[in-house]
Amino acid sequence: MKFLLLSFLVATAFAGNKSNIRSLNRFWLMNDRMDTDDLMRPYKRDYVRINIDAAMSKGFDDFNKDVETALESATPADFNAFVQKHENTEHFLKADVGFGVWLPGWNMWNTDVLPSIRAEASVGALITNRTADASFGADFCAENNIPAEYCQGSTITVGSLFMEAYAVGTGKGGLNLDFKYDEKWTVDTFIYGMTRYDAVQAFNAADAATGTADEIELKPELTETVTANADLHIGFNDGTTRIFAGVSELKLSTIKDHVDNKQDEPSKEYRALFMGSGSPVYRVHIERRFDDLFLFDLIPFAGAHYREQYEAGDGVYGGLKFVFGWKAFHFAALGMYDPEYVTLTPRLQLGIIDIEGTLKSAHKEKDDFGVKLADIYAINFRFHF
Repeated sequence: MKFLLLSFLVATAFAGNKSNIRSLNRFWLMNDRMDTDDLMRPYKRDYVRINIDAAMSKGFDDFNKDVETALESATPADFNAFVQKHENTEHFLKADVGFGVWLPGWNMWNTDVLPSIRAEASVGALITNRTADASFGADFCAENNIPAEYCQGSTITVGSLFMEAYAVGTGKGGLNLDFKYDEKWTVDTFIYGMTRYDAVQAFNAADAATGTADEIELKPELTETVTANADLHIGFNDGTTRIFAGVSELKLSTIKDHVDNKQDEPSKEYRALFMGSGSPVYRVHIERRFDDLFLFDLIPFAGAHYREQYEAGDGVYGGLKFVFGWKAFHFAALGMYDPEYVTLTPRLQLGIIDIEGTLKSAHKEKDDFGVKLADIYAINFRFHF
């Protein structure tokens, strides 16, 4: 536990490998915030579990229709009108599915060893319409040793309107080993292979007119990364107080990456720009359960998460969870506050299925780029047999 807490502090203290693409940085902040709810709800030890999540920002459907219309017209005037209509806005989308099968466990040295096989897949994107605060184009690529195929299209100059998009698809699978000692201490490990495709597009009116601004495409020959990774979480839970600290997506080795075939070693800027999603996420969390009320449990909690793509303070959160009912059938509601959002999450557990809805309502109007923060809607289904 002390080692992981120290790792968290060291990682945040030496932060600075942040990508210069806002949409990439922003996506991973929102992704880690969405994962926070899931980590606060431990999986039961059932034979099979299935987890399905979907999240989308408010107004995404209308925005997508306007994108299609603007790109189909292929005129600078229509594209600029589209960007001006949605200027300084962001749009977030994510969907994922997870599957797990528990294997027979055993006990040794007063420790329960609980293995399982896990597989997960997810896709997501974040799109920003804004005014450029830095130039991006052929000169930038030449200066930073970025291959030309990543820099097609017009140079985006400071002060010009443009649309910036980041998209990612991830698949992972491997062996999960949970260790439980003395009914209170836990060590949860997940060793897995992961394939990730990520893509960045930034384009302006000139690109739209020449057809460069196509829909977001994940191009395996340019963006595929295959790695061996590990998740490690250490926790304490005596039924009243629960504490855990951990790291996820810690890279053990690179099996293949999308710059393997390049003759020149890619620069730090290149890796930050197109491989920014390859950094681990660190977490700490504490909660206290008050269950002496009739059929009611109140659970205040606080924690933090950190990844290289955002500032340490962005991952701080705190809140209160309310639970009413019995173990197999109950209603729960979670309220959470972070530096940008108030989160409300009601959940209904009905035997083998949990149904959860989430609203993230922005209490902060704009971020440091002047981009308006959008409300997020999400839904989750969890089956356990």
